[in-house]
Amino acid sequence: MSNIMSLSGFSLICMLLLFARCWRAQAQDSGSPIITNCPNNLKIDVPSSFQSLRVFWEEPTAADDNGSITVMKSHTSGAIFPADQTTIVQYVFTNLGRQSSECQFEILLSRTCDVLMPCVDNGLCYNDFQSNRECMPISFPYTLCNYIDTTPPNCVNVPNNIFVTVELGIPGTAVFWNEPTCTDDSGKASIFSRSHSPSTFFTVGETTVLYTCEDMSGNINTCIFTVVVNVVDTIPPIISNCPDDVSLVVELGGAGGTVFWSEPTATDISGTAVLRTRSHSPGSSFPIGATRVTYEFSDASANIALCAFFVVVNTVDTTPPTISNCPTDVALDIELGGTGGTVFWLEPTATDISGVAVLSSRSHTPGSSFPIGATTVTYEFSDASANIAVCAFFVVVNTVNSTFSSVCNNIPVDIVETVELGTNGTIITWREPTCSDTFGNAAVLLFKSHTPPSFFTVGTTTVNYTCLSSSGNVTWCDFTVTVNAAATSDHRDLWQLRCLAIPVSSLPGHFSCPGKEARVRIEDTTPPAVICVEDLQQTIELGVTGAIVVWTEPTATDISGFVSLESRSHNPGSLFDVGQTIVTYLFSDSAGNTASCIFVVEVISGEDCFF
Repeated sequence: MSNIMSLSGFSLICMLLLFARCWRAQAQDSGSPIITNCPNNLKIDVPSSFQSLRVFWEEPTAADDNGSITVMKSHTSGAIFPADQTTIVQYVFTNLGRQSSECQFEILLSRTCDVLMPCVDNGLCYNDFQSNRECMPISFPYTLCNYIDTTPPNCVNVPNNIFVTVELGIPGTAVFWNEPTCTDDSGKASIFSRSHSPSTFFTVGETTVLYTCEDMSGNINTCIFTVVVNVVDTIPPIISNCPDDVSLVVELGGAGGTVFWSEPTATDISGTAVLRTRSHSPGSSFPIGATRVTYEFSDASANIALCAFFVVVNTVDTTPPTISNCPTDVALDIELGGTGGTVFWLEPTATDISGVAVLSSRSHTPGSSFPIGATTVTYEFSDASANIAVCAFFVVVNTVNSTFSSVCNNIPVDIVETVELGTNGTIITWREPTCSDTFGNAAVLLFKSHTPPSFFTVGTTTVNYTCLSSSGNVTWCDFTVTVNAAATSDHRDLWQLRCLAIPVSSLPGHFSCPGKEARVRIEDTTPPAVICVEDLQQTIELGVTGAIVVWTEPTATDISGFVSLESRSHNPGSLFDVGQTIVTYLFSDSAGNTASCIFVVEVISGEDCFF
């Protein structure tokens, strides 16, 4: 039976006389596919105004023991068939063995049920039919009416607009939904077309999805909804060159130190990543211990990325203890023929920046007995870091023969010369001493370490003359030559001339004894040499008020070997306003000579172009 909708919403029900037969081709052998649900021939009465009609049926199926089956069909359920014409529909099922079975039936649309629906005086259709499914005769007065179905089907369960989000940089996503259904008063309506199917990939933006429903009379209705794919950015910027932990070692007793590093940078899929905050800049001063340094970057969606590392300032003790009251050489004269003597002195002490300095060892104690000649006495002090300081002096026991002791005459005073920093020495001359004994008799010059004029390098050199008297007594005559090339006041303990008379057989070797002090001040007038930075330019977008500018800091050297950065007006990575800014670095050496590095940082604002 087929239901056909009228314009007034009533059904013109035409009885379908279904007759004839179901013809099935017999398989050639028992191995052919077995067909089920092969439809009978269909005869459908339609109004005379119909030229064609979409016809639906339950499609046949087939099974086979040999495996999968392929099907070929001349028409599919829901196809449109012409009126007043018999159409043969054929299904052919074939198994893997190429054995086949056929299902064949006819469809005829007959325009013979034109005026079958009676109308009562008030225009309402009379709807009752007899069980023989033929058009029912009406026994009371009526007006015969021609009705055709022009009412479109309905879309049911149409999805609401769908909103989904994808991450920035992803072009789209697959979207799923429950498909709408189609209903019609005729009882037969289906989806005729769709613009998209569930699980279709939708690009970013707004897309309209359209479904078309159609009934058996060819009436259609469309239903639409929208799929909106929005972009969100939840990915933080990506940081490059985030420094590892930075370590600095300073001498014990210092308060901290200045630390430099290469600053991190960041990029973002949005194209914009800015430095929001940083806790410290390169060149900052850090105290002893661990300090956390942070850089925070953000993008236009307020996603934040953090770079964090530690600056660790450790102390090391490389300074040996400081010794106080280290004795000068101690001399004891005994009469010729004696074997030695007892010597006393005031013992040295030591302090250390760590607070602890201990006496590790000493070779002799006050009151020890010393033989004739020179004996080295040492005191060794150490701190907790195993730094060692040594106090050393000589105990000299001389034999005296007051009758024939040798004498050095006209001993030069200590000589001090100054050379410019960077010069390694100079030539020095002097008047040589002479030798005699205590009675004025000539004595032999046994040895001299230098002959005037001689070249002396920077530092202090002891010049020695040794005299030998006729009685065999030896006297050492010493003076010092000091060549200074230092940038600070240099207070040095120079050797004092001593004349010691001991027998030649007891001579232990050359030695000298301190006691005379010379104070010399050396002038350094050469400033440090600076490697400066060229002027810098950086262009920014129109409307931006400034920019962060980074450069490699200048360096300096000095012939004294010591130079320090006294001050800088700006640090690398500082924020500079639009325009020109002068950056100044000032260096100095230990003599107070200064040198500066001056360059210009220019921030240029860009301009829009108009055509």
